[in-house]
Amino acid sequence: MNETPTIKLTGRFNKTFSVKKEENGYKGLEYSIEWDFDNKQTRIPLSLHGAIELSELFDKLGFTQIHRKGYNKI
Repeated sequence: MNETPTIKLTGRFNKTFSVKKEENGYKGLEYSIEWDFDNKQTRIPLSLHGAIELSELFDKLGFTQIHRKGYNKI
């Protein structure tokens, strides 16, 4: 039986982003987006619409979406 190996991602990866659905979002914002660029990690809360729009923008800019634990693909 061929099993797909899994790897555990730790640390930071340049030009990557992740989207997370928050249980208790900041001021009612139900999602957050986090990205790494030039050794700087940034995370902001936003609405579903904002999460979708920024995901598409990051994709167009050549960022890779990764799925950290607790993060979802939009």
